[in-house]
Amino acid sequence: MSLPNLTSVGDGGMYYAFDLCTSLTSISFPNLTTIGTSGMHMAFNGCTSLTSVSFQSLTTVGTSGLRNSFNGCTSLTSVDLSSVTSAGNYGFTSTFYGCTSLTSVDLSKLSSAGSGLGNTFNSCIALEVVDFS
Repeated sequence: MSLPNLTSVGDGGMYYAFDLCTSLTSISFPNLTTIGTSGMHMAFNGCTSLTSVSFQSLTTVGTSGLRNSFNGCTSLTSVDLSSVTSAGNYGFTSTFYGCTSLTSVDLSKLSSAGSGLGNTFNSCIALEVVDFS
């Protein structure tokens, strides 16, 4: 699935948007540049068939913007967040909690992460690479 016309997600805009969509296998946001406060909180919770996510143009994640977004996405293997430069407080808190197949995440341009990346990769037992270069 691709959402090419989406350029920003406002505060709480996609809260639980794809919750438990167990048949969703991939999603791409080619033109999304900004996620507001709690913009995608729990957006993909329990999407157990989701294998890849790409945010090609995303630069800014607001406070709690991606908090808990991919909880329990047990088939998720890779996430492209390579264009993200800043995240507000708790922007990535528990984002990939329980993503047991996740092997790589690209955060190579991240220069500011608010209060940190607390629990971002909790229970990601297959995680091999997180690129912060």
